[in-house]
Amino acid sequence: HATLGRITSVLLLAHAAGYATFWSLDRRLLSELTHWNRRGVNNAAGVVGLTVLAVAICGLSHPLVRRLRYEVFYRAHILGYLGFAAFGAMHWAYFAYYLAPPIVLWSSDVARRMIASSQLIDVDATAHGSTLVRLCIRYDAARVALLPGLHVVVSVCIPAVTPWQWHTFSVVPSPRGLEAWIRARGDWTNQLLAHAGGPVKARLSGLSAYGWPVRGSRVLLIAGGTGVAALVGPLSTPSTTLLWVVRHCEDISILESAPADAKLVLHYTGRDNLSDVEIALARCSVAVPTVLEAQHLYVTRTILVSSLLGMLLGAAVTQLLAGDGRPSWHLGFARLLLLSSGSFCAASLSALLIARRFDKFKHVKATAFNPVLGDLASADAPAPWTSISVRAGRPNFVEQISLSADESDGSDTHLTVLASGPFGLVADVRAACYEANRERRSRGSLAIDFQAISFDMSEL
Repeated sequence: HATLGRITSVLLLAHAAGYATFWSLDRRLLSELTHWNRRGVNNAAGVVGLTVLAVAICGLSHPLVRRLRYEVFYRAHILGYLGFAAFGAMHWAYFAYYLAPPIVLWSSDVARRMIASSQLIDVDATAHGSTLVRLCIRYDAARVALLPGLHVVVSVCIPAVTPWQWHTFSVVPSPRGLEAWIRARGDWTNQLLAHAGGPVKARLSGLSAYGWPVRGSRVLLIAGGTGVAALVGPLSTPSTTLLWVVRHCEDISILESAPADAKLVLHYTGRDNLSDVEIALARCSVAVPTVLEAQHLYVTRTILVSSLLGMLLGAAVTQLLAGDGRPSWHLGFARLLLLSSGSFCAASLSALLIARRFDKFKHVKATAFNPVLGDLASADAPAPWTSISVRAGRPNFVEQISLSADESDGSDTHLTVLASGPFGLVADVRAACYEANRERRSRGSLAIDFQAISFDMSEL
């Protein structure tokens, strides 16, 4: 999304700069930019649309703005896109057709989310320490079947905090349910921490599971703080090492129900004694990986096709309204409205029909089931890690990566390094992988593949 947005912005700015240069040489720049043409190309509307694009979408999407003023970024991004689309359609009558692909995807996503989140469910919110919140979603409420080894994410809206804002979190499957571990750092997360202490009403959407791209049999997981939640899936993979950098002792609770058959190397950078960290580790219990069957519904595909058909119907209506002669800015704006409304109405109708057909419909990527979880883990049982090592201070990533690569039995050609955590940690791991790769490839040794998830681009 971000990459395509940057490419689009650069191309549109180049388009504007080219015409501005041509008009400057022809000495009619001011008249072209300020005249509101009723027929043909409306350059004044294009200037407004380009200004909205540059300021509201590009400028306020800077990482500094997202970290310090997330609410400003969030609202400006939505309103800025609507303004950019409206003035772009008035600038050129056929501009709406260029917006057709994102309109179809947006309409399908909104329709799916609207139906999937039509009911409020109870989510248990528990505070761990002074900055960590655990959201626990029961399996019967989430209506989802999971397979081990996957990275699972879910979008959550909590009306008690804000009724219109959605946030996506990695979740950890446990005997209690799907658990999202959230650090309170900004306005939204601090308000969530204030509501912790019992069940809260929430809406769920976008529950999805993804596989990590792993090459070879050896995997090194490097996580920082709550970023370990995104790496729980690969923990059940043999020949796996988890290198976890922890600043808060309460973060160790995240792994108390994680399926694992791995070596754990924990680097503690906080103020507590290492003995307290070791005691917290001893209390952790690790759940047995569970395979649960699910019936697959082609809901997303159905909604997408319906959205596309609705847009084609809207395009046909605009062609009937166009008539002969040069198109006006009114026609461009009407074309945008008809394409958007046709796509959204068709997607919503399709989602409503699906919801009526499947009375247990909750999420488009999962269906209802009745799991018999049983006693997957004992609270007093020790964690079945291959080995546990607790150390003080930040690790030397180059040394750790090279050590994991040297432990290969010679049959592997790749070591996969998966990193998850704050942006600074992920950047350090990336640089360490590049440095280790240069050294090892010069000797013809095992190659190192790097993959990452960073969640530090915004503080909620």
